[in-house]
Amino acid sequence: MSKQKITLKNNANYAPLNNYIKLGVLSHIESRYIPHTPAKARRVVEILSDGKIHSTHELTLLLGSDPRAQLQDLRGRRYGYWSIINSAKASKVGQYQIDPRHLSRLDGDDSRARHEAQLAYFKHSREVSENGVINFQKAIELEQQAQAKVDADKQASTWYSSELKG
Repeated sequence: MSKQKITLKNNANYAPLNNYIKLGVLSHIESRYIPHTPAKARRVVEILSDGKIHSTHELTLLLGSDPRAQLQDLRGRRYGYWSIINSAKASKVGQYQIDPRHLSRLDGDDSRARHEAQLAYFKHSREVSENGVINFQKAIELEQQAQAKVDADKQASTWYSSELKG
């Protein structure tokens, strides 16, 4: 009989603190997708896990700050591409709701929601990059036009000053 040192990690019931999730309806979700407790992103997940729509104003009051950074973190790679729906299409005031598939506990729903959110994330990233390239090209053109005006001004002032000397 080998004498193995008994530690918490050797215990069959051991779970690291960050894996222990007290989120009820989200307890089926892999712990790597759940922000750690002191993070404001964790608070956003807790708030949205009721499945209801929450305004930016409400989230700001509950968090004590603008929730934009936390929503971006949750929707991105860091927390596994949460699908958070903004139902306020034309309004500047966000109306956020977690995708019901994250809450359903049906086999595959959470991963399907994450895959679609990941696709939307990368589509948006591509669009921003494309706009950046277009804007970059436009900026080059505008810079060249401005440089041509400066060069023309220099040319005119050189001609004018040489006329005065002559």
